[in-house]
Amino acid sequence: MVKKNIILFFGFLVTVLLSLSIHIVMLQVIGVQYPDNSGIPLIPRLLNKWLSVLALFVFYYLAKEKLSKKSIAIQTIIVFCLYTMVKEVLIRANLMEGVVTTSWIFPFIKAVPQLLGYLILAFALVVSNFFISKKWQLLGISILITCLLQFVLEPQLNSIFNPIISSYSYLAHDPIYELPYDWHVLVPAYLTFAEPVIAAFVIVYYIWEKLDGKAWQKIILIGILICLIKGMLLPVFLFTPYLKLNFIAAIASEIQFTLEFLAVGILTSIFWAWSRKK
Repeated sequence: MVKKNIILFFGFLVTVLLSLSIHIVMLQVIGVQYPDNSGIPLIPRLLNKWLSVLALFVFYYLAKEKLSKKSIAIQTIIVFCLYTMVKEVLIRANLMEGVVTTSWIFPFIKAVPQLLGYLILAFALVVSNFFISKKWQLLGISILITCLLQFVLEPQLNSIFNPIISSYSYLAHDPIYELPYDWHVLVPAYLTFAEPVIAAFVIVYYIWEKLDGKAWQKIILIGILICLIKGMLLPVFLFTPYLKLNFIAAIASEIQFTLEFLAVGILTSIFWAWSRKK
């Protein structure tokens, strides 16, 4: 048990350092631009969102044997936490915005509608699985929930919370740090990257035994699954045509996050497999 914990802790540190360094090196050393996805049309964005929701459904389907022993409320909280942590929106994104702008409160206020939407998504996912008996049904229900999230829930939450958020907009600050970032930003960036890495290890814990195949096959599958949950596997194909960059620069801009989260999923799986060796 002690050896296993040492391997997992070492793996946690290595995963944080190596995975985030892919993005940091590409952004600050190579000079790859941060992707501006504001001009992406609805269809590619909706397809990417659906694949993220579908990947979350696949995770729950695989983890259901362990999760179903808990109450619906606890299952919802677990799914919500894992989803928002992989997406880095539970704490990290808001905290890092505070680091860059010194506006510590407003980013968390601004995130409330998104987090509420994800909480409702997690609840809907858990409840809907009572009606899923075949794998193909995951497709239909995940499409339905994604469309409800996109066209009903998110607009309603935004209409409710936007006036409240606007009333606190005086708390927002302009950035005081700009690229290339120094240690004031990089240190908290590495520390807070613990959020998605912890979530990845928990995901591996829940689904490792339910995956078929050899260890290396499981490692690749989990890497792909976590990258899909994050929503970073397909933007390199779906979003790059719409970026206002040349073809190579656009691919590099999107792929930095694809590589980052493939690394998160693959490295956590490698160290999990290592920790299980006798």
